[in-house]
Amino acid sequence: MKTTSIFIKSWRGDREWLAYCLRSLQKFATGFKETVVAIAELDRPHFEGFNFCGARVVWIDEPDDGRGYVRQQISKVNADQYVDSDIIFYIDSDCFVTQPMKPEDFMPAGKPICLIRHWVDAGSAKAWKPIIQKFLTWEPAFEGMAALPFVIDRRVLPLLREYAQRTHGCPIEDYILSQPGNDFSEFNAMSAFSQRFTPYLYDWRIADPATDGFPRVLTQKWSWDKEGIHPYKEAYERILAS
Repeated sequence: MKTTSIFIKSWRGDREWLAYCLRSLQKFATGFKETVVAIAELDRPHFEGFNFCGARVVWIDEPDDGRGYVRQQISKVNADQYVDSDIIFYIDSDCFVTQPMKPEDFMPAGKPICLIRHWVDAGSAKAWKPIIQKFLTWEPAFEGMAALPFVIDRRVLPLLREYAQRTHGCPIEDYILSQPGNDFSEFNAMSAFSQRFTPYLYDWRIADPATDGFPRVLTQKWSWDKEGIHPYKEAYERILAS
């Protein structure tokens, strides 16, 4: 049976969001080997006394260079170096689980469901198409960031990094950091790469909540919103207390 773990990349600015995320996972997520939270070593003082709700913390050596957006993507394409499970469930600090979450519900046939969308149906996510095409050097057929958690087979990640090295002549970290405007989409890169090279690892489905069978068990807000988490805390506390 395949092992599964949850992976979250966080930072000091999302401390309060992460607290609610982890509490919701503690209440609703079962059957996972572990939850792993990756945080820059320089942020360690900001998490003094923080309750990680049983999650394992990985402290990553990252510079404080104001490039957290791309560095969190780098952590995600290297997640297999921090998590040893077969299947990695990615969620973000500003996600909150609202109902029971079990690995098998996302892998009913033993393979992770991977949701994809036609680009014409991808809304603002259509902006990722030329960015991912530049990285891959071919036109991606589908947009691959339709719902969280994003579930990936760990075997894809070293293959993706090897492809970046062969194609661009540099580690994937250097490629991501060199892109103007922080133009990279890690999940779309993983999805499109998998569609071409490892399609057999996934249960591919067109995203449609009415028919795709993908469990919508969490909600995501935006931690960068100027109002922060405060408008949602009362509702989150009610759910946690239920």
